[in-house]
Amino acid sequence: GGPRLEVHGEVDLATAGRVRQQLLARLEQLPAGSVATLDLRPTGYLASAGVGLVMEAVARARRAGVDLYVQTQQGTPPARILALAGFGETVEEIPVVPSA
Repeated sequence: GGPRLEVHGEVDLATAGRVRQQLLARLEQLPAGSVATLDLRPTGYLASAGVGLVMEAVARARRAGVDLYVQTQQGTPPARILALAGFGETVEEIPVVPSA
């Protein structure tokens, strides 16, 4: 349940600002106690700026009382970079839900 926030295309230094603005605006609209999913399955590339954005979104959501889950497609570049960044090992902090 809850809203699904999809990120399409590539998130790199050139696009992260625009994506950040839209994503954080959507998160701010959610009431405390909400559950939302940040869906990165349509994301083809996630650079370090994108990883930072995911971290910021999860932190902002947590402070607002919103549970934000990050969903990736197993084996894709976003899934691999998030795993390398340690997201998969900190499930209690940043739940990453791989798709089947």
